[in-house]
Amino acid sequence: MKRKLLTLFLALLLIFGILLVPTSAERLSDGTASFSEDAMLIKSGYLGETLSFREKDFKQALGTPKLSSITVVSLPERAEGSLFLASSRVSKGDNIPASALDLLKFIPVDQTVEESGFTFTAGNIAGGSEIKCRIRLLDKKNTAPTAAGGALSVLTQTDISYFGTLTASDAEGDRLHFRVTAYPKKGTLTLLDKETGSFRYTPDDGFAGKDSFSYVVRDEYGHFSTESTVSVSVKKRSSSLVYEDLCGTETELAAIALSDAGVMLGRLSGDGMYFDADATVSRGEFTAMAMKVADITPANDLFATCFDDNDQIPASVRPYIATAQKMGIVRGSFNGEGLYFEADRAVTAAEAAVIVCNMMDVKADESAAVLAQGSDVPVWARAEVGTLHAMGALSTPTSNASLTRADVAKMLYTFLEK
Repeated sequence: MKRKLLTLFLALLLIFGILLVPTSAERLSDGTASFSEDAMLIKSGYLGETLSFREKDFKQALGTPKLSSITVVSLPERAEGSLFLASSRVSKGDNIPASALDLLKFIPVDQTVEESGFTFTAGNIAGGSEIKCRIRLLDKKNTAPTAAGGALSVLTQTDISYFGTLTASDAEGDRLHFRVTAYPKKGTLTLLDKETGSFRYTPDDGFAGKDSFSYVVRDEYGHFSTESTVSVSVKKRSSSLVYEDLCGTETELAAIALSDAGVMLGRLSGDGMYFDADATVSRGEFTAMAMKVADITPANDLFATCFDDNDQIPASVRPYIATAQKMGIVRGSFNGEGLYFEADRAVTAAEAAVIVCNMMDVKADESAAVLAQGSDVPVWARAEVGTLHAMGALSTPTSNASLTRADVAKMLYTFLEK
């Protein structure tokens, strides 16, 4: 009897012009599919209470502005609860028009049910495969995450990819899932990790100018942020320099920009230039590089330092180190025989972070020190390391390893463009 009532109810909807033909995937103006391949609907409510669905829940979860209907493939376990359309129980195979989805609801058997779910198809969306709806029932309110794309800007050069991370926050610390909602018109955007928001933007060949893209973020309980837009600026190349070992890599943009600025230079081998991204950087080299980025000129009258290993400091960087010592930026360390700078030793993450924060007038956030807790980063540098990591200048806050040329390029490029 209930099945007949549901059939009659859907027939009435058809009379009023509701089409049940499954929609094909909607596409953006640049031809990119507007739905996610790993589409999933997550709907949350309160323990023991009826959970009501909305048509917009399905459209938002599937990333499509148009939806004609869904077909129920599997139902919630009877021990968990039941699906109803208005007052009629939903059965497997039922086709529900999009306009009727506001009448769809899940009624749990009791207050002990915390999770349930069902599956459905939605025409050709997600390739016509089954889409999972995960139902989560909570004992308290859970708020939506916030996307902070407005605080992020992408700056790159013609024919060079930009690698970055989309930003978002969640008051409860829920796991997040990023989704692109509007793709750039003058480049290609690839979301490398949907959980962390890491992405790659590659401008179209020869393009220079403005572009943009937008995204939303969903938490593990199905709440979506409002859409946020990221601005993109692609500058014309200032040189024709190409590093054979960096093409298409995350380090390429920083290396090219720093080389053009005279901060970091590569080497010529055969007919090509090479950056040697995995090589380490000495303390002396790093100090000189950071001073160039900070626009600090070595004092004309300083040719020697007050360090006891002054004679072992290369002449090319000695004026930089002497100036930095006089300014209180570098201090060296006592080793039992005197105060040594150790210019030729590879610079560590902790040492580089402290030098950069002092040189660039970056106020170390003491609360950021927690990011480096439990690591080999020394206590005296944890705030600086955590601060630079939060700024995107350090890949990890939990390692005090020697920095590579790629690490240094990433760190210094962060301040070159400020």
